[in-house]
Formats: sequence, structure tokens, C-alpha cells
Amino acid sequence: MATVDRSRQNLSVNPIERPNTRQLPLEKRLGKVLITGANGFLGSNLTASLTSMGVDVLAAVRAERRLPKEIASQCGEVQYRSINFDSVGGLERAIEGVDTIVHSAGKVAACNYRDFLETNRNATLRLFEAASRQPVPPRIIVISSIAASGPRVGDQTRRAEDASEPISLYGRSKLAGEKIARRYADRIPITILRPGMIFGPGDREFLRLIKVIARTHLNIIPGFHRPRFPFIAVQDLVECIVQAIDVGARLLPTESGSRDRNREGEGVYFASDPQFCSFAQFGRWVSRGLGQKWDLILPIPIRTLRNMARFNTRFLCDPRKPNTFSVDKIREAAAKGWECDVSKTMHELDWSPAALLEERVSETIKWYRQHNWI
Repeated sequence: MATVDRSRQNLSVNPIERPNTRQLPLEKRLGKVLITGANGFLGSNLTASLTSMGVDVLAAVRAERRLPKEIASQCGEVQYRSINFDSVGGLERAIEGVDTIVHSAGKVAACNYRDFLETNRNATLRLFEAASRQPVPPRIIVISSIAASGPRVGDQTRRAEDASEPISLYGRSKLAGEKIARRYADRIPITILRPGMIFGPGDREFLRLIKVIARTHLNIIPGFHRPRFPFIAVQDLVECIVQAIDVGARLLPTESGSRDRNREGEGVYFASDPQFCSFAQFGRWVSRGLGQKWDLILPIPIRTLRNMARFNTRFLCDPRKPNTFSVDKIREAAAKGWECDVSKTMHELDWSPAALLEERVSETIKWYRQHNWI
């Protein structure tokens, strides 16, 4: 993890109002950390990383669920805490005594907008209400998405202070969750992270791409134009989250943001590798990581993908286990580009990726091979 140079700290950043604990070890500064969605891809990697640092972690999961065994084997001592997002009272008991909550639980695929909202907005509302009732409300890091802000407009790189314009149901639901956070920002110290496309050890979506390229040598991409997307390895996102807990600025309440649009982005950070790339380029890195000498780029027309996705959503979508092949994702893939300004994140959080994207792709493929996933 990057070591924070306090002399470089931007004094204009809105600080979290809490006692000065900067001289304490990291595990003492972070306190007791509860991670929602701890059995998911990001949550499990975050749990493994924090426990290995000696941080006191509570892995918040629904009843009877646990971390994937491949990730759990990398963890230090893991304490589980059952959590139910249907009850504010139950959430109050679940988060009692914690200093920090990393809210990584969320829905990335759904059969309809209502299902997205129930998890990404309504559950977030109940969590914040429970947190606001604590004697000392915990610090909350909200894991949102770049989809909440929308793609770039024209040639302009999207900034945190820009008005959000999501183009997908998923993005709209994540923005709805961010608006809930602003409603509670006068009572709870909150920071929002908007990651790009996350990949890394334990990611089964990325595994599907690897298997297709490994078996066919075909790098299948959406459409004939090649917009650039923000990718981030889960290892680097974990470090960004830790820095956000430690030194991130506090989100402004709705009223403050409406009075000063230039400060609307305070406490909001894009989390992406600064090297944006196309799906074609990303697929080439996968081929190299697999040790393949060649691959063939195969563009599929957006209209064809959209029709296939409509059929999938209408006839094959299982509400209990929806997949990400949907019109929603095709709409995001067809955008002009998703470049975002990560310089603010790198400066204010004193963070940068610890390795190049291509290296992270190779590391992930090695992890899959070590665990017999490919």
C-alpha cells in the first residue's frame, strides 16, 4: 500500500472531523471495520487483505454464507456477523460497535429496475438509517460505480463534480444510492468511491472471458468502434479503499452541494487505473497472459448483441441468479467512452496502482491456474 506523505496532504480537502490518530498504526486508525457483501468478489478480497494487515474485521454476510474457500485460505482471523438488509432494527444490531463500514454489497445484474433499486437504493437507505441511530455513527465508505456518473460527454473526461448522467438501469440505481448517502452526510462521515470495471482473483465474470479466449483464440468485442474503459484490479481497489478510510474527504450533504456546484465532488472519488483501454486491448493482454501466440479480434454489431440480450432478459433471466448479459450492459458498452479524472483520487488519497494493468491480468490468470479454475 502507498505510504501517505502527510506533508503533501491537500489542506483544502474537507477533513473527517475525528480525533487526530495519524501517529497510530494503520489497524488502530481504521478501528473495527465491518464489510457488507463480504462473501462477494470485492468484499472477500477486501476481507482477506485487511485481516492480513491485522485489522479487526467483521465479515457481514447473510445467514449461513461464508467467504469463497480460495479467498478464505488467504485470510487472517475472520469474524462473521449475520446481516439482514430488510430490517433497520436488525441492521442496528449488526453494526453496533463498529468504527467503519465498507458498503460493498450491491447488485450488478438484475432482471428489472425494481430489483436493482431494492438492493442498490433501498437496502442502502436502511443501512444509513441504522448507522445514524448509533451513539457515534461509523465512518462509511460507499462502493458505488462509474456507471452512476455516466460516460464522458464529447471529448471531456468526466470529473467527480460533473452532473451525473447514467445511461443504464444499473447506473441509475447506484446513483440513487449515492443520493441516499448525501441525505445522511450531515450526520454520518461518508466517502463515495466509483470504481471502474473490477477484475482479479475470484472474479467469475473475468473467468468467462479468459475461457473463451483460451478455447477459441477469439477476442469477441462489442461493436466496431473501440471506446476506452476504466479497469481496476481488485488488489489496487482494496488499497484505494484503505486510503479512503484513512484520509478520504467527507461527502457534502445535499443542501451544501446544491449551494456550491464546484464542491459537489468533495468526498467522491473515481477508482480506476489511469491507463484506460479498449476491450480489444484488454483481450490482447489476456492472450499474452495465457501464453497464446495469436488471437483474432471478432467485433459483433451492437444491434445484434442488443437483440440477443433482449431475448436473454425476456426468456432466460432468473431473478434468483441473473446474469450480466443484458441490454443494460450493451448500452454501457456502446457508449463513446468512460474516461474519468482519477488525478484527484491519486492526489487526495495518495494512491496509485501498484502494477500495470497488463501485469495484473497476468497475475489473475496465474491465480486461476493455481486454483484449477482454468
